[in-house]
Amino acid sequence: MRMPMLIGLRWVMLATLTLVGVLHLLYPKVAIADTFDCYQANQCDPALGTSRQCVLGRDYTITASQRYDKADVIVLSIHGGKIEPHTSQISQALATLYQWNRYDFAGHGTRQCLRGNSNFDILHITSSRFDEPDGIALVKAHPKAVSIHGYGSRRRYRRGTICVGGKNTNQISAFIEFLETQRDGFTAYQLRPIDATQAEAGDLCSGLGGTSARNIVNKTKTKKGLQLELGQQMRQDLVNSHSPYDELRQIFYGAIAHAMES
Repeated sequence: MRMPMLIGLRWVMLATLTLVGVLHLLYPKVAIADTFDCYQANQCDPALGTSRQCVLGRDYTITASQRYDKADVIVLSIHGGKIEPHTSQISQALATLYQWNRYDFAGHGTRQCLRGNSNFDILHITSSRFDEPDGIALVKAHPKAVSIHGYGSRRRYRRGTICVGGKNTNQISAFIEFLETQRDGFTAYQLRPIDATQAEAGDLCSGLGGTSARNIVNKTKTKKGLQLELGQQMRQDLVNSHSPYDELRQIFYGAIAHAMES
């Protein structure tokens, strides 16, 4: 009886190894986003703020700008730099255009930090666990906040799809309404704002509602904010200085300004 059992066990091991090899060929690199569970020491393990592998200044940069004393809006790009590319530039453009204050967490990891992985894999901290002290303090000092994010290409959404979330339902409605009434002014592709807070599993923008009270954008004085998730191509278009995208910037940034008035 022992011999057949050994043969059977070897067959199972061989089949398992073969399956692992096939999966490795199909998916050679598995994303390990949220390597760090949070930023602050003693709040989680591991915490980015105490990491010796990824160091402030060398692997990521924090910009906490309270330049405008009378500004009631803070614009956020907590996955800036190379984590979710172009979100830093978009938040900077908004802050400059409307004289809003700004918080930017920009990843630009070195080899020592990334170790063969991407900035997203290593330096992305999900919004509901993002607790960097300067960012939290700045958001709490403002009644309104808008956070700029990028969703992954794996979602395969049509270019121009915008997932609109956050706890400020008035701002969500105002943003969507403005965009839908003005989008005909941009003809390169259709702008499609989706209320992500209403999305169910399998729907467009599912999982991107941003309604958690722990989400940094909802830690304003009013306990609510606006979260915008954009595809990679649209983010790239918004920072493209060529004139064909002037209309895109005018409509998209105008929709955000309109929402912040709500």
